[in-house]
Amino acid sequence: MRIDWTRTHKNIVNKLNDKKLPIKYDEVGLAVFDHSRPAYSDKTNPTEKVRQYYAEHNQPDITFCRGGYLVLSRWFPQASSQMSLLPPPITVQIDGDIMESFEAGFDCANRWPHMFDHYGDSMTIQRRDTRREGALVEAHVRLYFKENWPQFFREPSNKGQYTKAAIDDFSLVLPFGTVPVDAKQESYVAESGNGVAIIRKPKPNVLYIVAKRQYNSVVISGFTSGRWCQQLGAVDQALMHIESNHLWSIEALVVALNMARSGINYFDYLKRLAK
Repeated sequence: MRIDWTRTHKNIVNKLNDKKLPIKYDEVGLAVFDHSRPAYSDKTNPTEKVRQYYAEHNQPDITFCRGGYLVLSRWFPQASSQMSLLPPPITVQIDGDIMESFEAGFDCANRWPHMFDHYGDSMTIQRRDTRREGALVEAHVRLYFKENWPQFFREPSNKGQYTKAAIDDFSLVLPFGTVPVDAKQESYVAESGNGVAIIRKPKPNVLYIVAKRQYNSVVISGFTSGRWCQQLGAVDQALMHIESNHLWSIEALVVALNMARSGINYFDYLKRLAK
């Protein structure tokens, strides 16, 4: 009897979901197989059957890459424009942290007198609440990346300098260079039902991560770059209103950082799969 590939495939998808990192076919292991059925052949190495199966059968959710690696196809969007991407299906939920919340409030209070009053309403209750919630979101997004990828994480360039504005809430120092990261909160909900983040004069070299407070946690909706968001719609020349369905899934960034930590270049894979 043959291997139950339906159940085996599901097990491999679950393994990739958990690891969020490409897995070589010979590392998949016998654990993914359905042992309730006999092996394909007593003379055939089961892991070799994995290589043959995925090399010879196109799957909508798993891609077999050069070198024998298995990846989830959704990790490497092949569209040339974010406009054609599906809404990000995966989010990241960050549990609320009391100390981070306290420090966010302290930081916001010290920066308050030096913040630009772009809308002329800095003294209103609504603007104060918006700024406080924005500081809370920024602090928790920063904590998430600091805890999960400490080797790449760098504190904001204006940390402790309350009179100084900065384009980054933190930076990621990666093998190909330093990436400034700016965390943005969802400001309102569009008629389409999608959350919307407002980005003022986006910088092409900055990575923008969009998140929102949800009950006692912060949820990351997705991310984009300044270069992309300049193309996705503006109310005027300064403000870009970016809907959540125009964001990259945060899962792709998580995978890219996990790959970088393992010495694997995400963009090499992206280029190969786009061909």
